[in-house]
Order: sequence, then C-alpha cells, then structure tokens
Amino acid sequence: MKAILLTTIFSISLVFSSFAQPTQGDYILGGSLGFNLTNAPVGLNKRQSLSFSIAPSLGKFISEKFLISGGLGYSYRKDYNESSNQSFNESISNGISLNFGVTRFYSIVDKLFFTLGANVNLGYGFDKFKTGFAGVESSGNSTSLNGSIGISPGLTYFIKNRWMIYSNMGTINYSINHNITSSRTAHSINASLIANSFRVGVSYIFEGKEKGINN
Repeated sequence: MKAILLTTIFSISLVFSSFAQPTQGDYILGGSLGFNLTNAPVGLNKRQSLSFSIAPSLGKFISEKFLISGGLGYSYRKDYNESSNQSFNESISNGISLNFGVTRFYSIVDKLFFTLGANVNLGYGFDKFKTGFAGVESSGNSTSLNGSIGISPGLTYFIKNRWMIYSNMGTINYSINHNITSSRTAHSINASLIANSFRVGVSYIFEGKEKGINN
C-alpha cells in the first residue's frame, strides 16, 4: 500500500510541476486520518485488531523550510483474541489528544518533499474490556492519561498553490501512560514501519505569498 501511495504522489508531481508553493508566513488548515486492520488467525486461535484516528490541525510556515502545527485528535482501537480452549478477551479504547509539532522540509523534485517531523502529544483515554472462559464472562473499564514524544519521516506534495497532501511512513517515539483507575504508570519506546498501516493528510494553504520553498 505504501508503494502505491509513493508512486501516486510522484506521478502527481510530474503532472503539476508548474504550480507555486507556499512561503514563510503561510498558514495551513487540514487534518489526517489513520487506519489499521489486522486479522491474523493462528490455528484455531483468532486475533483481530482495528484502529482509527482523526486529527484536524492548524499550522504556520515560520520559514521556507519549517512548519509548526497543532490540533486536537480522536482515536479508536478494538482488539479481539479468541483461543481454542473457549476463552476470549476483548478491549475497546477511545482517546482524545492535544498535539504540537515541527516539520522540516527537504526537496526531492519540484513540488515533492521528504519531511521529518517531531511532535509532542498529550491525551486522555477511556478503555473497556471483556474476558470470558467456558461461558463465564467478566468486564470492566479504566481511564488513563498519556503523553508521547516522537519523530516521523514522510512525504509532502504541493498541488497548485493552495493544497498539500502528506503521508507518514512510520514513527520512532517514547510514550508514558498513567492508568488513573489502577494508579500504575508504564513507559515504552518503539519504532515502526508497518506495511498495513496507512496514514495520509490533506491541508489547505492560505494567507501567504506564492513563492517556492528553497533549499
């Protein structure tokens, strides 16, 4: 899927190579969508995962190479595992977040840029879970506070002079999660570049001079 996305963005860059790009002082209004679906049966066991996220954002080019941005986000995740011994567990998570980021642009070809973004995220989550064995079920819920610091590579392409599309191709981040219900805190560091994880965003550019981004 990522190969298709990269090919599409590169093809578009060849078609629209004559249009202008934003400069220092331009603003962007946009957002991103994330989706991941996993279905991995192992023998008689069943493992399923579904996640979705949306994050509208507002940003400003503080120079011809750097963009600062921030916004609110919502995420949903559902995991289900079932084993051959008549047991299962299911969890559903909902979260809202506040994020701030800085993105550096590196020119590849006209209108197509490699990007490297750093971001800080603070959030609140509400989780529900259910387990069962031999027909006996139990359930519960919990709330949590979380935060993360991450770095994400990606691609951005400027369409005409007022639109940009961008994608993230993975992340390296540190995160901390404090479960309010159980008063437990967890830390994690991870790096991912997952083929079945797809994240793309579209932004509208306004209030700027129409000049190109220079290296």
